[in-house]
This record gives sequence, C-alpha cells and structure tokens, in this order.
Amino acid sequence: MVRLGLGACVAWALAGAATGALVGTWALRAAWDARGCDADAGRRRPACAARVGMALAGGLALGAQAWALAGDGVPGMGAVARGAGLPEAVGTMVLCGCLVALSAFDLVQMRIPNGALAVAVATRVACLAWEGVAGGTGPAEAALRIVVRVLCAAGVLAAGMLFSLAAARALGAGCVGGGDVKLVAVTALYLGPAQMALMLALASVLGLAFGLAWARRGRRNRHVDTRRGPHGTRKDAFPWGPSLAASCWAALLLGEGGARVLMGVG
Repeated sequence: MVRLGLGACVAWALAGAATGALVGTWALRAAWDARGCDADAGRRRPACAARVGMALAGGLALGAQAWALAGDGVPGMGAVARGAGLPEAVGTMVLCGCLVALSAFDLVQMRIPNGALAVAVATRVACLAWEGVAGGTGPAEAALRIVVRVLCAAGVLAAGMLFSLAAARALGAGCVGGGDVKLVAVTALYLGPAQMALMLALASVLGLAFGLAWARRGRRNRHVDTRRGPHGTRKDAFPWGPSLAASCWAALLLGEGGARVLMGVG
C-alpha cells in the first residue's frame, strides 16, 4: 500500500481548509442576500463576526476531513495512489461542503435549501456507481448497492416524517422542520448504522445547547425578530441544521469503526 507522506497530508488539509473557508463565506453571503426579510437585505453585509465564524467553520470542516482522509488507516485520500478509496473521498468532501453551505442558510433564513441536499444525493449516487466500476463489480451489483442505500434513506425519511408529525402534535407545529428530516435522510446515504446512531445522539446534545444559546440571544435582542423567515416559523423554534451538520461531520471523521467503539457496539 502506497501511503501519503506528511507533506502531502498537510497539503490536502490546507487545500480543504481553503475550500471550506470559501464555501462558508460564499454561502453566508448568498443566504444573506436571498433572505428577503428586509427590502435592503441584499445591500447590507453580514456582521464581521458571522463572516469570520463561517469561514472558520468551513475551513475546519473540510480541512480536518481532508487531513483524516489523507492519513493512514482511513479509507479515502490515503488510497488515491491505489485508486480504491477515491470515490468515497470525493463524496465525503462534497458532503462536507454541502453541510457548511446548508448550515449558513439555516442560520440566516431558517431553512435548509433543497439544492444542497440534491447535490449531496447526486454525488453519493455517482460515487457509488464510480466505486462499483473501479472495484470491478458488475453493473447489476453496483445498481443493487445504490438501490439498497436509497431504500435505507427513504426509510429514514419516512420515520423522520412520522416523528415530525408526532412532535408537531405534542409540541406544536414547526418544532421539527421538514428540511431537518430531509437532511437526516440524506446522511443515511453516507453513514453506517453506528454512525447514524452517533450522529443523532450528538445532534440531540448539540441541538439542546444551541437552542438554549439561541433563546438567550433572542431575549437579549428583543428588538430583533430572530425567527422571521421566508416561510414563517414559531418564535420558540431554532435552526437544527448546524447541529445536525456538525454531528454528521463528527460521525464521518470517526468512521463506522470509530462510531461502534464510541457507542459501545461490537
């Protein structure tokens, strides 16, 4: 097995960090311009702290993922020389970029854009087909793998919609958004069972902490309608997207084996 040296790993990490910072700042600006809350929304700029925060978040997300993929023992960029893990690595990096972009939109507009989810789905299907061809499997077997993944994601989507309806009946409409449910279903295309369980557990903890901070911010800035968006939302709701994205990113970094160890399974 050909391994990448330290210099190559650093180069991949720096390239990933630079790409992530650009994605974060671009997504924040695009979400700000398109939010439609005020007549002059497109002529104003987001706060400097928000721009720096999104740049750092994007750089960390893609930079750390590129470093992990370039390192030994992780299927991904470390396998570029032998060609086995390149499809998975490409799909993972695209997913991380989509997670950064949709987090920015959810923070600004309180919605998760379908475009980012569509890019993640199309990339995963294409990479599964690419992986099948590169691995020498037949078209039928590659198609079967794609169908199985899609059916698993559809099952997660159905379960999420039922949970959303139950939560709406118990807590009121808008407590769990449709975009959040679709995001969880999309991650099922990329994550294994242990990774999914870890992601949901982390998202619950991070979501609770973020929700408390969001509510405190709303009380401190009473003159600002933090829940105003293009579709209208409950005043006591908050964006789950960033918590789900961060949890998915952590599950990707650990891999299925690391998630099993952390969850105490196997």
